[in-house]
Amino acid sequence: MIIAVANTVGWISYVREPVAGHQFLELGSFLFNLVIYTLMISFSIWYFWANRLSLPALPVLIGGLLLPLSDLYLFSTWLAPGQDRNVPTFDLYAANWILYFGGQVLFAFLPACENDAMLSESPQPGNRHAELG
Repeated sequence: MIIAVANTVGWISYVREPVAGHQFLELGSFLFNLVIYTLMISFSIWYFWANRLSLPALPVLIGGLLLPLSDLYLFSTWLAPGQDRNVPTFDLYAANWILYFGGQVLFAFLPACENDAMLSESPQPGNRHAELG
């Protein structure tokens, strides 16, 4: 919940004004910010915690935390207020943005799923007697 609130505040502060009036990008950026950034950060934290704060899991955590910040910077520079809304590159940027951020979620989500699958395949401590006998 805290992550979702922080992401929404970041969107209002840095993204809302540059995309105002461009309905596709405005709604898309808000939904992706609220859903994808929240999931990406949450899963990267969970993955790092589930791997006992291990060094190999650290890049997932760093990527999950820094990618939203870098994207806020991109919005404030690439889509600065006052640009011509009739230029088709604005729509192409919006479509590219959606695909790009979908990949970022996979960056955080797939390692978490892999870890969950490995944990479910490992023998449970309560089943040891059945295996031995």
